[in-house]
Amino acid sequence: MKNLESLYGDTLNLDKLFSYCPGCGHGIVTRLVAEAIESFGIRERSVSVVGIGCGGFSHHYMDIDAIEAMHGRSPSVAVGYKTAMPENIVFTYQGDGDMGAIGLSDRSMLPIRECRSPA
Repeated sequence: MKNLESLYGDTLNLDKLFSYCPGCGHGIVTRLVAEAIESFGIRERSVSVVGIGCGGFSHHYMDIDAIEAMHGRSPSVAVGYKTAMPENIVFTYQGDGDMGAIGLSDRSMLPIRECRSPA
């Protein structure tokens, strides 16, 4: 049987206890993200953009660079970071409230702002 260190290497902080609620899927997703980062060998180039809330805890458990964005604004921050640093692997990690409830309002207002901007 493989030990956890062989699966997650230096990416997942195995000595830190999760603070996710019992039954929550964030712990599983965090583990899977760490496993993917380790298996692709991209830890040194990975940057996680997280929001506020439970999804924002993920970078506490992974040894990668992270940026905390305003609530619902992780995709916008990730696009800006990737534009400035194209050689890095950038991903967002967000919960349902951060992405769906608040994050969609950021994206849904974009066409309205573009249409109303003076030419």
